[in-house]
Amino acid sequence: MIVIALMLIGMRLSQVSSWCSVQQAAMSLCIKMLIVPLTLGFSLSLLGLTGTPLLVIVLQMAMPPAFATLVIAEAYNLDRELTVTTLALGSVAMLLLLPLWLWLFKG
Repeated sequence: MIVIALMLIGMRLSQVSSWCSVQQAAMSLCIKMLIVPLTLGFSLSLLGLTGTPLLVIVLQMAMPPAFATLVIAEAYNLDRELTVTTLALGSVAMLLLLPLWLWLFKG
């Protein structure tokens, strides 16, 4: 199933005609992958949670959207272009944000 989902993402990325949904995808990813984990991480550290449990929670909150969102978008005829743009940007953003989360909340 993972291979088929990756093929579907590749097919949809090749069919993207314009990148007009990048701004909308970037805004939602900023909230999901930057603001929420940052707020939650600092809030939990103020409450006394430290070390590996804090890092695990922050990393789980900062994960990019799952590949299953494209399958759901296909099944229910939702905005496929926005979905695949969000998936692609989220995967790239995770490569950039992972060192930040590890540095800020290391155990």
